[in-house]
Amino acid sequence: LDPQQIEHCLRVNCLYPTLLTRRLLTLMQRQHGHAKAIINVASVAGLTVNPFSSVYSGSKAYNRSFSLALSAELVNEGFEVLCVSPGFVASAMTRMQVSPLVCSAAECARNSLARL
Repeated sequence: LDPQQIEHCLRVNCLYPTLLTRRLLTLMQRQHGHAKAIINVASVAGLTVNPFSSVYSGSKAYNRSFSLALSAELVNEGFEVLCVSPGFVASAMTRMQVSPLVCSAAECARNSLARL
């Protein structure tokens, strides 16, 4: 990957979710009596060795590690932190079609919310 592609991947998959979580946590911590949940999206790619996809895989491994640490930090504040690590999902980015091995984005979202 060229440097711009690397930076884009790390910004989208690591930096922006981290900054967004920080901002939303500040707002959510002020709410009392409401369910508090954070869902981060990783990937099975972050759980395996993926030659020629090291930056993407590493960024998804970051999301998993970030979520696990955040969960431990926030357990006493009543937060639930869920890290979703889907496999193949049909989306505009992947250009995959729904099949027995590929779920739709809506199905992935529904199943993720059901885990809470």
